Amino acid sequence: MPRVSVNVRDGLEGLLPRRLRRPVVVTAAENATAAAIIEDLGIPHTEVGILLVNGRPAVLTCRPADGDELTVHPARREADRNTGPPRFILDVHLGRLARLLRLLGFDTAWSRDAADAALAGIASREDRILLSRDRGLLKRREVRRGCLVWSQDPRLQLVEVVERYGLRDRLEPFSRCMVCNAPLSRAEDLPNGTDGSTVGCCHTCGRRYWRGSHWKALNAIVEQFRSGARRSPPDQDRKTARM
Repeated sequence: MPRVSVNVRDGLEGLLPRRLRRPVVVTAAENATAAAIIEDLGIPHTEVGILLVNGRPAVLTCRPADGDELTVHPARREADRNTGPPRFILDVHLGRLARLLRLLGFDTAWSRDAADAALAGIASREDRILLSRDRGLLKRREVRRGCLVWSQDPRLQLVEVVERYGLRDRLEPFSRCMVCNAPLSRAEDLPNGTDGSTVGCCHTCGRRYWRGSHWKALNAIVEQFRSGARRSPPDQDRKTARM
């Protein structure tokens, strides 16, 4: 069985078991892919940005040989794959982040009782980006696009997602219902009888959004992201993602 050296860089060290020395030398299974070797160390394939084998660019499906050295750099800001904005699906523990992404106008699927297999399947079928703090969920083979959320604070989680997917220039605030994710009708498109405080209405769940004290707090969040937010979560939050 091949013995392979693995160097992880630029913050991914926080996902390795503390007992492991750096670089990590592992005995891999015969014909194991680079993805399998890296995931056995606790790093989901979704978090790998650049992979080098003996200093040369490689893909996660390559099969390292005995004595090879892997260098793993984290996924950074991802290039747009489509002309439209990205679509997300979140695990059951990220309900508050789901509401914030909807506040900024992004199509965000979330259910309080969705099983892991269902989440991975929907992400694959609908080409949604799966956001989770559960590394095991992101390691599922059918998950092609995903992001490990490090922080436990919903505001900092939002910073992570906005920065990784370059969303700051793609905000459409108050265009989706924060509760059910349906597009909102704009105030000017609503029938007579609305006053000037109405922002929009959801025809799916019936909720109406208006410029009250709660709206002011939400709008402050929007303005924070329009003007720029802190660029990285604190170190203590970057060690909390679950296995």
